[in-house]
Amino acid sequence: MRKSILSLSLLAGVLVLFSACNSGKSDKESIVGIWHVVDYRVGPMKMGDGKCWFEFKADGSMATRADAYAYEQGTYELDEANHILKMRDSNPDDGKPESQLNYEVKGDSLRLFETKSAVPYLLNLRLVRTAKYPITKEEELAAAPYDDSNAATAPADSTH
Repeated sequence: MRKSILSLSLLAGVLVLFSACNSGKSDKESIVGIWHVVDYRVGPMKMGDGKCWFEFKADGSMATRADAYAYEQGTYELDEANHILKMRDSNPDDGKPESQLNYEVKGDSLRLFETKSAVPYLLNLRLVRTAKYPITKEEELAAAPYDDSNAATAPADSTH
């Protein structure tokens, strides 16, 4: 009995030590990965189709699927002191300004949100880390119904 209590205490101590070491990651290290958007709101309105995602890479590049057929690439930078995520589109000529969102990263959960905005409703995203994309561009195009409006994006081997 005494031996099992000692073993459990030792195991608990090792687990506490391991979790303390693991939590020492910087936000820059913690944000790297693929994140599935599980809740996407603008004010009280629920947005998205449940397949939106962000991918942040260690080299500062990023990709996102903001909505159906809306894929973008760019770069990101973290202001860890103020918990601000700055994102820039890879096409500087498209006129889109740099996006700045507040962020909170805790383990496998990420929240991106606005605390002030030029529009009356604030953006609020809740994300979870995932091993793969909820949907890829190729999967989305393959599943799209074929008609004249998407003829330019139809697969090359299409017989439609």
